[in-house]
Amino acid sequence: MPQLFFDPNKIADINVVSNYYDSAKQIHGKMFITSKDPKDFNFLSVADITNAYKKGTKTPTIFMLDNEFLKDIAAFKIDSSYILKVEVLRASEIEYLKNTLPNLTIVKIITRTKENLDRQNQIRIQGTETTLRK
Repeated sequence: MPQLFFDPNKIADINVVSNYYDSAKQIHGKMFITSKDPKDFNFLSVADITNAYKKGTKTPTIFMLDNEFLKDIAAFKIDSSYILKVEVLRASEIEYLKNTLPNLTIVKIITRTKENLDRQNQIRIQGTETTLRK
């Protein structure tokens, strides 16, 4: 069963049926989600994201969604409009990985959650000196 990731604001209704019988007459619970506009979704697989953002080499790759590792990439699907950005990092650029896993690629998918949007709009200033003017 696919893992679908999308903007919860696109949901119109959720209906939970606790006594749902399948074709083998076994009882299950089912959740039916109705979207506001079903045509508004464009679900991408890991392969789609890889083809769009990871150019060239076929190196071993780790996928992350909002700083969590994706363990089952075969079932993963994400709505393209829910993606804030995709970062592709090479282990050869990371000090503690460049000698042990230089061919590894890390694909970080950042979603359009409120926290991620707020974080993107922050300005970070680094430095050690402060100059005050009167």
